[in-house]
Amino acid sequence: MAEILKSLRKNKLSNILIFLQIALSLLYFFMVATSIQKAFNTYLEVPKVVDVDLSRLIHIEIQAENVPERRFQDFYNSLKEHKSIKSMGAYHNSSLTSPTFLNNEIASIEFGKDMTAIKALNVSEGRGFEEKDFDKSQNIPALIGNELAEQYDIKIGDCFSDDFEGADYEVIGILEKGNKWFFQTISEGMILSLDNEVILPLAEEKEAMLHYYCIASEDAAAEDAMNAIEEAAGKKQIRLQMETVSGELEESLQSAIGENRYWLYFSLIMLVMIAAGTAMLVMARFHMRKREIGIRAAIGHSMLRIGSLFAGELLVIAVGAYAAALIICRAMTNGVEQFDGMLYTNGYSITGRIVLGGALAAVCLCVPSVLALLLKIRNLQPKNLIGGKE
Repeated sequence: MAEILKSLRKNKLSNILIFLQIALSLLYFFMVATSIQKAFNTYLEVPKVVDVDLSRLIHIEIQAENVPERRFQDFYNSLKEHKSIKSMGAYHNSSLTSPTFLNNEIASIEFGKDMTAIKALNVSEGRGFEEKDFDKSQNIPALIGNELAEQYDIKIGDCFSDDFEGADYEVIGILEKGNKWFFQTISEGMILSLDNEVILPLAEEKEAMLHYYCIASEDAAAEDAMNAIEEAAGKKQIRLQMETVSGELEESLQSAIGENRYWLYFSLIMLVMIAAGTAMLVMARFHMRKREIGIRAAIGHSMLRIGSLFAGELLVIAVGAYAAALIICRAMTNGVEQFDGMLYTNGYSITGRIVLGGALAAVCLCVPSVLALLLKIRNLQPKNLIGGKE
């Protein structure tokens, strides 16, 4: 190994060029792989977060703006009473501004009454939301994330105020560690940890929100519920789009695979081209060092040992390039983002399969060069190399 490192220091320029070729090609491979991984991650992880069959969960996106309150309320109430619909609700993310006892901006999620049918909020202390908690005439009850409660020593029954909103809150429960929800829509798969969040009840507003979620009844198909929604929307002249969450996830997966498939093909083609380019650089360096090879052979080094030296140099460069590409990609795609005080996973992360795939790609990049070296060295004679001639 010491001999390999010593030899590498003598040929810095060519080694740097080989290093950059391999590192950049592997980095591109990693970036494409993480994009495809994101689609699969969303498709696989979303069902683990919710407590309902996604083929029966309908995502409704209200298209019309400024829908009159009365018309929307009639539409909303008619759906909640329809026999094909089990529940219908909404949620959205916001922030609490300067609570007096925290003296900080704390992210929060307003959770609709019927959303507990989609995802239960498990508490370790106190209680969860009840029917009465959705009446805004009283102090607003709050559920506090486990880590947030520990950090600020929050207890059941503690009260605080939001100076900006002019609202009063009372802690009724502390969430169990590991509760999760979604940063945006469920189908986007940006999974939010609730350990550092505040959960508030979302009162049923008269004005239309952008996103609603509806669960089809057990004795009705999702298509029946969607037909009822479409019929009610038509009567109230409300424009909307809807799809089951399972359908949206499938569409998202196929779209991401389709969009990234050609980039993956291009990355594989680039790997082949880089492998050929690396082999050319290695052979050029070999010809520049024929005198060194001849001297080594003349003093008793076997051709196998000489070939192992050259191959070892290449493998050391490849391992370094692989590590550099992996570290850069890991820094760029750590799978976690923060917005408005909320930490969520976005799916762009390096997994074990990507790491192994990159290692295989790195090996494939070296194979042509190693084979070319071994074939060339087999036919060399020391007497023809001392003077630099073959």
